[in-house]
Amino acid sequence: MESTQIQSVQIMQPQYRNRHNFMIFGGFLLKSTFELAFTCASAISHTRPSFIALDPSTFENPVPVGSVLYLTATVAYTDSPLVESGDKKASPAGSTRIQVRVDSKIRNIEHGETKPTGQFSKILLLLNVFQIWYWEQLECSVFPSHSSRCCSAEKEEANLLV
Repeated sequence: MESTQIQSVQIMQPQYRNRHNFMIFGGFLLKSTFELAFTCASAISHTRPSFIALDPSTFENPVPVGSVLYLTATVAYTDSPLVESGDKKASPAGSTRIQVRVDSKIRNIEHGETKPTGQFSKILLLLNVFQIWYWEQLECSVFPSHSSRCCSAEKEEANLLV
């Protein structure tokens, strides 16, 4: 799973702040996480993904102007192509849905302390068939919402390939 990670580091400038205080605007953080998720998905799949959805996001701590923002995007889950059914939510033939989780943290330059600032999960559509195999139980436990999916059938299939 580490091979699917991509990172970004930025210093938070005053032009990105809220109008009435010295904290960074949440919309700027969402834009930055989207750009990194899009870059992660396209770098790994070698195609241009299409945005489908944003899962509920959590903002754990505010991001002050002047702090350093660290973003880490990881491919959390890929679905196998769905068979044709009456379900209108099924992926089109020859495509794959991919979930990219972006973790963010800040470091205060003066004090050197690091705080998590949130988790953001984006779902994108790839126009090719793409699959990530999870080899370690630990990798599945990082994303508990997907642990039952990635650690049961897919792990059994992966063991058969070895």
